[in-house]
Amino acid sequence: MNDATLGFFGAIFGSILGSYLTYRSTDQLNKEQQLNELKNIAKAMDINFESFSNSELVKYAELYVKQRSKRQPNSFISEEQLYVPIDPLYLPTDIYFTFKHDISKFDYNLSSNIYQFYTDLFKAEMNRHYIQNNNMNRDSGKQMICTIKQQDMEANIISCSNKISNIRLQLKKIYEE
Repeated sequence: MNDATLGFFGAIFGSILGSYLTYRSTDQLNKEQQLNELKNIAKAMDINFESFSNSELVKYAELYVKQRSKRQPNSFISEEQLYVPIDPLYLPTDIYFTFKHDISKFDYNLSSNIYQFYTDLFKAEMNRHYIQNNNMNRDSGKQMICTIKQQDMEANIISCSNKISNIRLQLKKIYEE
C-alpha cells in the first residue's frame, strides 16, 4: 500500500469515526434532554396531584365512603344524604390540559393511572353538573336519575381519591432519580 492509499483510507476512517462520535454525543445529549423534560413534567404533575390530595375531592371521598357503609344496598339517596360539591371538581386551566399529550411519555402503568384518574374525574364532574341542575326537579324520573348519577359520582370521586397517592409515588420516582 502506498502513502496515498493509506491516506485515503485514513481520511475515510477518520470521517466515519468522527461522524459516529458526533452521533453518539448528540444522541446522549438528546436522551439527557428528554429525561430532564420528563422529570420536569413529572414534577409539575406531582404538584398538581398534591393539590388534589389536599382538596375537597378527598374530603368528599371520605364522606361518601362513610355514608356508603351506613346505607342500605340499592336504596335511594335522600335529600339529607345528597352531598354534591358546589364547585367544579377541576378547572379548565388544570395542568392536565397543558400536559395531556406528554402523559403518554411515562411508562404504561403511570400514564394509564393518570388517564383513568382524569376519566373518573370528568365523569364525576358531568354527574355533579347534572345533579346540580336537576335535583330540585320533583319529577320522579329525574329524581331516580339524580340518585343514579349521585351513586356514580360518589364511586368516581372515591376512585380518584384512591389513585392520588399511588400516582404521586410513581411521579416522585421519576423526578427524584
